[in-house]
Amino acid sequence: MNILLLLIMLSSMPYQLVAGSLSPAFYTWLNDTYGKMQADRLLRADLGFRGSFGGGNHTGGQRTKNEPVILVHGLADRIDLFNPIRIYFLEHDYGDEEVYGTTHANARDAISILFDTMKCDYVKMIREFIQSVSAYTASRVDIIAYSEGSPIARKAIMGGMCVEGSNDLGRPLTELIDTFLSVAGTNYGSNRCILPFGSCSTLNGLHCLSKFLSDINSKKHYEGNHVFTLYSKNDEKVSYHSCGKLASTIDCEDGKFEESDMNHSEVIMKTVSKQYELVTKHRYPT
Repeated sequence: MNILLLLIMLSSMPYQLVAGSLSPAFYTWLNDTYGKMQADRLLRADLGFRGSFGGGNHTGGQRTKNEPVILVHGLADRIDLFNPIRIYFLEHDYGDEEVYGTTHANARDAISILFDTMKCDYVKMIREFIQSVSAYTASRVDIIAYSEGSPIARKAIMGGMCVEGSNDLGRPLTELIDTFLSVAGTNYGSNRCILPFGSCSTLNGLHCLSKFLSDINSKKHYEGNHVFTLYSKNDEKVSYHSCGKLASTIDCEDGKFEESDMNHSEVIMKTVSKQYELVTKHRYPT
């Protein structure tokens, strides 16, 4: 059996049994609406069930009960690593048609950890995903973006020219976003970036003076109607300060919430209930 067909068939099984892959209904709608190339790009069939999720048995273009939430991972990650967040939302009155994610990068390739950057291709993929989910559900969306996924998603929303200079993304997507939540985001880079090469590139990397970071921080509050950041003082990867700024904050945000005893991965995995409260009620439980 064709692996693509197998993936989209199995993805219709209950979420407790199958962790991922876009649903048959969503994949078919993507194919019919945007073409097979975009549908396949967002499915990530090359990663099997680890590549994507979301869509449910939903009729495209009809409004969902809840605003759908889109999860955006960091560099050298896969979206299936955030299945605990997905399941939490599914267990709290969300349906499969309301929780989405796709893998935009090289998926835990060892080389990517040192040399991958916030490429325009990744930005374009997340931008396509945001637009697709919003159109499929006839709704504004909420976004939870982790680590490097935060600046990537911010640029996807911001639009304009990619810093590589070859692509104009188009106008901002601000009107499509209700809540934007950055978790352990590298919004001002990382002070671990000492030598400006590889992932610490001064063009589209995590160096605090990179052209990419300067670009996304040049405008204010374009990420959505509600903009929040969640981070830790003990983040060993992003660090606390970068170039004199709190590394994970966003200028003119509506709220910033600091944990003091969590490392980088714990910030995303141990605050799921708080992420849910921020997305659904715009408040941070203490």
